[in-house]
Amino acid sequence: MMSGHGISRRGFLETVGAGAAAMVLAGRAPGAEAGPARKPNVILIYADDLGWGDLGCFGAKDIATPNIDAIAAAGIRMTSQYSAAPVCSPSRSALLTGRIPKRAGIPSNVAAGWNVVGLRKEMPIIPELLKREGYATAVFGKWHQGSAPESRPNAKGFDEFFGFLHGCIGYYDHIFKWSGPLVHDLWRSGEEVHEDGKYFTDLVTREALRFISAKRDGPFFLYLPYNAPHYPMEAPKEWLDKYAGIEPNRRPYAAIVNCMDDSIGRIAARIRELGLADSTLIIFTSDNGPSDEARTKLDPAGPMPGSAGPWRGTKFTYFEGGIRMPLVAAWPGRIKPGQTSDALGIHMDLMPTIAEAAGAAAPPDIDGCSLWPVFRGGESKHEALYWDDPPVVRRGRWKLIVPRKPADGPMLFDLQADPGEQNDLAAAKPDVLAELRAMHEKWRASWQ
Repeated sequence: MMSGHGISRRGFLETVGAGAAAMVLAGRAPGAEAGPARKPNVILIYADDLGWGDLGCFGAKDIATPNIDAIAAAGIRMTSQYSAAPVCSPSRSALLTGRIPKRAGIPSNVAAGWNVVGLRKEMPIIPELLKREGYATAVFGKWHQGSAPESRPNAKGFDEFFGFLHGCIGYYDHIFKWSGPLVHDLWRSGEEVHEDGKYFTDLVTREALRFISAKRDGPFFLYLPYNAPHYPMEAPKEWLDKYAGIEPNRRPYAAIVNCMDDSIGRIAARIRELGLADSTLIIFTSDNGPSDEARTKLDPAGPMPGSAGPWRGTKFTYFEGGIRMPLVAAWPGRIKPGQTSDALGIHMDLMPTIAEAAGAAAPPDIDGCSLWPVFRGGESKHEALYWDDPPVVRRGRWKLIVPRKPADGPMLFDLQADPGEQNDLAAAKPDVLAELRAMHEKWRASWQ
């Protein structure tokens, strides 16, 4: 349950209607049994720079996200789910490998260039595990895990790839232009392709719908790392028109998010049409918090387009707004609808979670823990969550942040009493501070 902030479970369910949303997503009548046992299809949807406060099911009032909200109502809404890093590449490497970014080999954003090693050949990722279990695999969207041949998607277990290799592209021209020379960056597996003038969110969705139809006999693993709502702030006119009356900086951002949600609705509809709802696990989350970079704003002096909800901080920071992410998951008949859980989770957990669902063996030395106990209404396997650089610990109500600059000193927050991280208790609670620092040192020694 949320405490003192955000949207309550009761309020959320009253707004969305858990039972109705579950039946809509599943495409079956109330009381109907789940379909015959089979290895599930898995669809993992990963937004880009989406804030906590940008989804209706997490409290947004000014952006419509009915399809993501329906997934939440049909399954579970996790309110203490974290990214392993507040920037793109390391958060994605942790997601795919089940390891903290430094152990995954991508502790920071992968540099631009056409022969940059990111993910290493010997580092197994989700699709490689699932292919051993007979899965068809595909990734459509943003990669940002290396451009060298050995780091590209098709070398890392994906049968199909459509998307871009670097950190961002224009939604319409598909050109990477934020560091180094202007370069076109749109690929179908190993071949450069041109779809000039076509909106990238729509292209990703087109590929997803095609793949689902082609692989309907399953099982399949579909990873959809949309680049929405990452800058540039470009959206189709029909969506911009819908948000004509809101704050100017937030208007294109809202349009981009709503457009992505509409795509997710089309994907859910295709799953229903093909009779695959009862055999499909859908997970939606985001890589890190919203960006306050100048290039996200029409008015540089105006507010940040995205919303971190009740949390302090943004992308690039280890305050809650930078790393606490919305996560929703649904699998009719396997995940009870209408759940809200405040159990601790982190994106490294999704590898073993998906592996368990698929009957695959996750590597024994990963850092993540399966979320299935939480999905079934139980407790997290995590006593605490840890980040390495800078040192950060979240345990229960307490949050420790040790800034990279030693002169700044450690910060200690009581998230239960102070969810906005405004009151530093490092001096007032030296015993708690020492305990969390000792826990972090012990954790770091366990893997170094």
